[in-house]
Amino acid sequence: MIKNIIKTLLITFSILVLIIFYLSIFGIKTDKFNHQISNNISKINKKINLKLSVVNYLLNPFNFTIKIKTNSPQIVLEDRNLDISRIKTNIALKNLINGQFSIVNLEIATNEIKLNDVIKLTRAFQNSPQLFILDSIIKDGHIIANINLNFDEQRKLKDNYKIEGIIKKGNLDILNQFKLNDLNFKFNIEKNIYLLNQIEAKINNIKIASPLIKIKKNKEFFSVSGKILNEKKNFDDKKLKLIFPNLLKDLDIKKIELSSKNDFSFNISNNFKLDNLKTKSTVNLNQLIINKKDLNLIKTYLPSFVEEIKLEKHEIVIK
Repeated sequence: MIKNIIKTLLITFSILVLIIFYLSIFGIKTDKFNHQISNNISKINKKINLKLSVVNYLLNPFNFTIKIKTNSPQIVLEDRNLDISRIKTNIALKNLINGQFSIVNLEIATNEIKLNDVIKLTRAFQNSPQLFILDSIIKDGHIIANINLNFDEQRKLKDNYKIEGIIKKGNLDILNQFKLNDLNFKFNIEKNIYLLNQIEAKINNIKIASPLIKIKKNKEFFSVSGKILNEKKNFDDKKLKLIFPNLLKDLDIKKIELSSKNDFSFNISNNFKLDNLKTKSTVNLNQLIINKKDLNLIKTYLPSFVEEIKLEKHEIVIK
């Protein structure tokens, strides 16, 4: 009798372990709760319409939650269809049994989508003047992003969000003065801290690179710091004058070849006013040739001077 009871308990326990193992590894695929999930997303923001197909439900036996995972869902934001790779969320097991859905977190992984589209998606969860301006100056580009969001009981976004990803072939037009083309970089965003890594771009067709730019939000301003690198090359003086119009307006530069390392920091207010700008540039000037017509004064001191000034292999440190 006792042996039979023990045998029955062992069989029951083994079956229970196998069920838990199966639900934890493979889960159950069903579309039964799709409507409730979509409704919860709409309650966070009415502009977001989530369309799901078959959803996979995985059991986490350690905290009695269900991980909900769906591949290739459709997010319709106003009139835009966003190409999403997958969406994950977790709900308590008891809430699933009782039919009470409450989204407390979202993990969204995108495919390569338009940069403006993901900004509109971010603004749908948490809008800001900075995102509005960013949306207006971005003309083209694509992004691959992993977005991790957490919500409180009132479905408001918590501060512990994380966004990371890659920007490809971005094009920005800043006040019709600076054109930023072929922008590529990796980014990591948390509350009040924005890290941009491995940046490559062209500013007014001048190629630049940066290993890191850090942006930190304070109460009344953003502090920005970073490093910009320029490879050695021959610069067109017309392009340089677009960036440094006051510095080079009185010079007739025949040839300039240089590379540089530039450390910078500044603050920018919420009204986009610059303050506390600090720069340190180390310029390796391989060659600079200035035409004679701008150097008539030199003839007073160097009568034999007839053509030009040529500087070669100089290092210039500018603060």
